[in-house]
Amino acid sequence: MSTPALPTRPLWQRLLLRRLKFLAGLAGLLLVAVGGSYWLAPQWLMQLDQARQAMVAHVDKQGVLQKVELAAGLEDASSFIKQQQQEQQSQGMQSGSRGGSGGPPR
Repeated sequence: MSTPALPTRPLWQRLLLRRLKFLAGLAGLLLVAVGGSYWLAPQWLMQLDQARQAMVAHVDKQGVLQKVELAAGLEDASSFIKQQQQEQQSQGMQSGSRGGSGGPPR
């Protein structure tokens, strides 16, 4: 059997290289884990942004999702706006019919 070759680098240099390799591997793993969502799963970022906007607007999740799905189902924005206006008018009529006399309060 042949004897193993003696290391040519001093101990401190080998330990430093070992630590640098470990830190480089850790940084690479962190880069893939955190930055990988931009490349591999951008839908996660979009969902998080929608949730953040809903929290800022104090809106419940179901209402936001229904409006987003409704807007995605319509062909253009003008029909979405018209539909929203019709809903507001119908809600206004319903609340007006509950008033009793139908006239303004005295």
